[in-house]
Amino acid sequence: MVHKNTIKFILKNGGFEKVIRATYFFLNDKIKRSNIRFKKNKLILGKYKFQTIENDEGISTELQIYESHEPLTTHLMINELKQNMVCIDLGSNIGYYAVIESNIIGKSGKIFAIEPSPINFLALKLNLENQKKNNFSAYNIAIGNKNEEMEFIISTKSNWSKVRMNNEKINSTDKIIKIPVKTLDTFVNENNITKIDILRMDVEGFEYNIILGANETLEKFKPKIFVEIHKMYLGKEKTCEIFKDLKNKGYEIKYYIPRIYDSPIIGKLKDIKKISINQLLNKLNNDTLPDAFQVVLEHSRN
Repeated sequence: MVHKNTIKFILKNGGFEKVIRATYFFLNDKIKRSNIRFKKNKLILGKYKFQTIENDEGISTELQIYESHEPLTTHLMINELKQNMVCIDLGSNIGYYAVIESNIIGKSGKIFAIEPSPINFLALKLNLENQKKNNFSAYNIAIGNKNEEMEFIISTKSNWSKVRMNNEKINSTDKIIKIPVKTLDTFVNENNITKIDILRMDVEGFEYNIILGANETLEKFKPKIFVEIHKMYLGKEKTCEIFKDLKNKGYEIKYYIPRIYDSPIIGKLKDIKKISINQLLNKLNNDTLPDAFQVVLEHSRN
């Protein structure tokens, strides 16, 4: 189901063409989902062997239908990755981005793939192993702002699974488990990581906590950051704090994409925008930011 704020955003900001594209996408997507037949082995992006989770209503169904996920962010990720890079991938899910990273950085690079959901984690490991690059380590934990144990929501949509915050309500089909949580600073120190080129995270509103627990890591390594910001979970105040904090640390936005545009059919490369943190904060203050959006941030050193 499409959130009403997403519909409002498209109607207000998308223009006629975007409204038509979005309408066609949602109708077409509904038809395809109702007729889907899962294939065990699926190529993603036309070339990477990949296995999805049968009956997963989230990214698995999306990959079965479209063979890709977040096409605009995928385009940026492929362009930014280089041989020998070290990537920390938070909220790896079943491994879509981790597989792309593994194949581009090569055997001399390294991926630290972190996924809290035990169901997603099994698929993540399998998909990375199938690449036969031996350039990854996978961890069934979460990253946050404290070293502790927290409740985790397992959703029927794998990419909606998330750390439970403030005793938030859950759907009747959700499950609750306990998971270990570490700060990124602790994780980096424990694993003797000496280089980080890209930090990617899609953690359903927990990005605020991760950044709070990553001060030493960001200061020391100054990685490029790919992050989906979930304003609908964070609220305006925490969204503002994230970007003010990153700006104080020397970061600036390189690319910005409204999440709804990062979909097949709807999005085009021209929807990838270059705006500053100050411009984004103005959008936030004027209530013209979507509920979720992607940003790529780069440190001034780079």
